[in-house]
Amino acid sequence: MSDNLNIYDHADLMDQQDYGFTDETDIALAREIIAEDPLSVPRALKVSGAAQLRSFTPQLSALPPETQRDIKARLSGLEGDRRDAEETRLVGEAVRKAALSAKVLTGMGAGASEFLRESADIAYEVRTLTQEHDRLSDELAAIHGHATETDLATGEAKAVPIPAITGERRAAYEARQAAIKVRLADLAGREGQGRLRQAVAREIEARKARDAQLAEDREARERAKDIARERRIMARAEALARQEDNTP
Repeated sequence: MSDNLNIYDHADLMDQQDYGFTDETDIALAREIIAEDPLSVPRALKVSGAAQLRSFTPQLSALPPETQRDIKARLSGLEGDRRDAEETRLVGEAVRKAALSAKVLTGMGAGASEFLRESADIAYEVRTLTQEHDRLSDELAAIHGHATETDLATGEAKAVPIPAITGERRAAYEARQAAIKVRLADLAGREGQGRLRQAVAREIEARKARDAQLAEDREARERAKDIARERRIMARAEALARQEDNTP
């Protein structure tokens, strides 16, 4: 079971459903929110100094050995420009996956939308549960030793592995793995979708409130100009009136 970062792949989500919104403005905002790239938002933990990341063209040689082997296997049989183009695409995908993984670990940052924050929270839980499931699998697969048994079909002796974890402890591990699978299904299904829908709704309301505040600020500035102009005119008129009063 591998880490699942597909929780971020929402670009086509609104093509499948409207998330229950009926107002056209809300639907347009929802599409905008869901389409935002999580990598465009600064991380909560920033790297400073010489270690700060800069724009660069990713190279296959810069990736972990296991990732390099996987990409080279997928490039097998390709040559020339076609191989170069596919290598660039696969390396880019690997770099993006690593960057998304970093987002899950470090957080989305203050500029992230409610939707991206919720996506990251779900992805973090998925990652944590997946790692726990894999750890339990490794422990369940561990061998304590071997016992010798007789093959009933051939009458020959054979070595039979003895699991390191047995009995009630093994049953508890297996029950935990089953519970993890149920939880992961919930996160990928109704619960996860419901949480994301609520996050979109919260973000829509936040953006509408922000836009309303900005509109009020713009109107206030325009009215302030009018008020200042009226005050200047009134001050000038009062000055002229005093002059008229003093005229014999």
